[in-house]
Amino acid sequence: MSILRTYVVKIFDQVFHTLPSGSNTTSDLNITDCSKLDGFGDGSISKEAYISAIIIGLVRLLASMLLSGLLREYCRRSMYFASAALTITSLACFAACIVCINRSVVFRWAALVMACFLVFSVQLGIQTLPILLSGELFPSDVRAFGKSITRSATCIFMVISLKVYPILSANLGVHGTFFLFSVVLLLSLPIVYCILPETKDLGLEMIQSYFTPNQSVFYVDLLDPNLKTEQKKLDII
Repeated sequence: MSILRTYVVKIFDQVFHTLPSGSNTTSDLNITDCSKLDGFGDGSISKEAYISAIIIGLVRLLASMLLSGLLREYCRRSMYFASAALTITSLACFAACIVCINRSVVFRWAALVMACFLVFSVQLGIQTLPILLSGELFPSDVRAFGKSITRSATCIFMVISLKVYPILSANLGVHGTFFLFSVVLLLSLPIVYCILPETKDLGLEMIQSYFTPNQSVFYVDLLDPNLKTEQKKLDII
């Protein structure tokens, strides 16, 4: 999402400037070619690119408002995996529209629809729920420190992704890059499925007990000596 928000005008300017088959313009989009992107606001950027950015921003706002209501009705895990499934689908469909963009003008607008669907899907859980869960899963004594560390790591990875994207798009194309994103997300879902707890309507103490081992030798060995004596008597009896 950080990539799409950052490069939305550049991507859709080239989407709407791509000519149908038979012209000399290739369908492979490459944002590293900035020869036609020097004049923001002077007419060199198509108005459809700016309109696309506005539409995507409105869709993101709508999805954020809808999320606040859905979180009260549905479980965290259900929301996350539904959002992940929709995100993978929209990533693949957006990449497919980019591949077919030189065949018909319809695919230009289809790419915009898929981008809006992508924004909507991501905002429904897979991007927003980790921020919410980071305030619930850490124990109270390290919550502030743990949350700050995770948010810092998120920002670092966001910057890295923004810097790596031009390299990926230059070698794989925009469609190949978004296909790669969908595959990475698909491979990460089994890990999340195994470790992500359900925290809806649970107190912070109950969430913390979810990660507490049921039995630990370390804690058993630290039992009160008197309790150990009583336990030995019971064992003899």
